[in-house]
Amino acid sequence: MDVYEKAKGYEILSKLHNLNTSFIIVKRNYDELYNIIIRFQSDSHIWALERRPQFTATLIEITRVLQNYLGGASSLIRHSSVFRDNLANSTFSEEYKEKLKKVEWQHCVIFVKKLRNYTHHCKLPIIRAKFSVTRKDAHNSEFGKEIRVCLSKQDLLKWDGWCRTSKKYIETLGDDLDILRFIGEYNDVVLNFHRWIMRRIPELYDSEIQELKRIKNQINELKKKVNDTS
Repeated sequence: MDVYEKAKGYEILSKLHNLNTSFIIVKRNYDELYNIIIRFQSDSHIWALERRPQFTATLIEITRVLQNYLGGASSLIRHSSVFRDNLANSTFSEEYKEKLKKVEWQHCVIFVKKLRNYTHHCKLPIIRAKFSVTRKDAHNSEFGKEIRVCLSKQDLLKWDGWCRTSKKYIETLGDDLDILRFIGEYNDVVLNFHRWIMRRIPELYDSEIQELKRIKNQINELKKKVNDTS
């Protein structure tokens, strides 16, 4: 096994596995946040007066999960930068630099980064549930309900830490900031960036990974011979 674990391909895949673990944590935080909001939005009875304690408790839980997601998502970018540095591959470093630049200039990414600073260094955001009833069709009397979980725009803008770009992005989100909207947009950007890394590294180190597979096959064949003779 020493030969296997000392192989270059093993080192590369181990580092890639560690980075992917960070992404899995972020993905699970996103799924937890998404699911709790969807369950809340689909439960119209939670607005009943007798369920007010559950209503409040759910908004607190959403705040907790949002905080976890923001912290983990910020760490993932840092972890990918450490991965790049430890890899010390000039080709990948140049490609990574260009890809990361495009990611970091996305308005939703700039906003979420600032929001993370806001929640960690200023205070937790005020989360509101907004219930609205709208006519489904102008030609009939049917109505549909909509429940959204939002951050208070008015409260956020009291902070002086927003940059011009993040303020502009806040304005595009309307009077209140729908959490699923901006987190979904941000998550798509991060997901695509991570998928590129997970695809590009095996391409750059194909020969090393193939050699690792060859060593593994040799070890398995040797084990089989030992078992057959015992």
